[in-house]
Amino acid sequence: MSKSQGHPAKQADPAKKLERRVNDLMRQVVYLNQEIQTNHDLPQDIIEHAQASAASLMAIYSHLTGLPAPWDIRAAEMGWNKI
Repeated sequence: MSKSQGHPAKQADPAKKLERRVNDLMRQVVYLNQEIQTNHDLPQDIIEHAQASAASLMAIYSHLTGLPAPWDIRAAEMGWNKI
């Protein structure tokens, strides 16, 4: 029989652990996008792929947390959700 090792706080729920990992990645990709757009001259298709990766992580994070996706919030702000 194996004993679980480490501090009990580090033995977090796998769903919460995934949520934190996605959140960290999402933040890093957003900063990467900012860096790419302000300090580098990359082709437009590369910029769009980087932006798509950020949007994908945002979609995953919103699903995991039950929060609305950023585009849903923006649609509500613009009144697009009333169609």
